[in-house]
Amino acid sequence: MIMMVVKGKILTIIALLFLASSLAVANASRTETPFYVKALALTSNMEWMHQADNSQVIMKVTEGGIIKGKQDQQVGTFAFDIIEVVSIKTGRGTASGHFTLNYDTGETIEGTFTAKIQMYIDNPYQPPDVDGKFVGHGDMHVMGDLYLDSASLLIFDGYSW
Repeated sequence: MIMMVVKGKILTIIALLFLASSLAVANASRTETPFYVKALALTSNMEWMHQADNSQVIMKVTEGGIIKGKQDQQVGTFAFDIIEVVSIKTGRGTASGHFTLNYDTGETIEGTFTAKIQMYIDNPYQPPDVDGKFVGHGDMHVMGDLYLDSASLLIFDGYSW
């Protein structure tokens, strides 16, 4: 009886090791390519805004514009649907939403993003700090970091597969 339990444990360990090694091989075979685009908003529309408890503002914003590649050439257009929740007192908040990237080649990527944002209430001309993540699917799969650069361009910086 003890011998059967020992053999059962050994077989379980071998099976788990085999499974772990096959998962590592599957992940290692996925080819990842750097993915980088800049989004320049040309239109922005606040669809609605609500102030909650005199401490937070909740907004629904839509934006659209062009996307540029690493060489600053226009490669397509984008559309965003964004929900932002921002503290009136601190300017800290969150943003989340849906994006669509339409490339001039006909390819499309749709996905979601989330971000921590820091608005500068005392200086409304200073762009907010954005620290976020995105993931998208369509003609390619993408994921990575989302942030504003010094020129107020929203940067998608990650990889595709």
